[in-house]
Amino acid sequence: MQRHILPMANSVSRFHVISATIVVLLLVSLVWLSMLGVANQPLSHGLIDLMHHPWGLATLCDLAAGLLLTATWMCVVEARPRRLWLWLPLLACLGNIATGIFLLARLRRAGNLQAWLTHQL
Repeated sequence: MQRHILPMANSVSRFHVISATIVVLLLVSLVWLSMLGVANQPLSHGLIDLMHHPWGLATLCDLAAGLLLTATWMCVVEARPRRLWLWLPLLACLGNIATGIFLLARLRRAGNLQAWLTHQL
């Protein structure tokens, strides 16, 4: 018998509400912080400033590694390979904002946590 994490009781389960709330809060935070950053200085200036500091460079490398792993995960779980032509450029341009949107899109078709993160939907 397969164990389901936060099993579905109906079409909008506790799993969906909790997961969507977490992802939406993270997305709102990322968009808000991005807007604050752009209001302070252009993105290109911020990236140049980051590259001049060891912790900034470490942060950019960490982000790049995470996005590469996310792109690999997207390639594994996306059932429709043509959709990757949409998701991978969005991931490259928007970073984890695109990851959040991808997660929300998958959430509609997932019945539980395991399916949401590991199955082709």
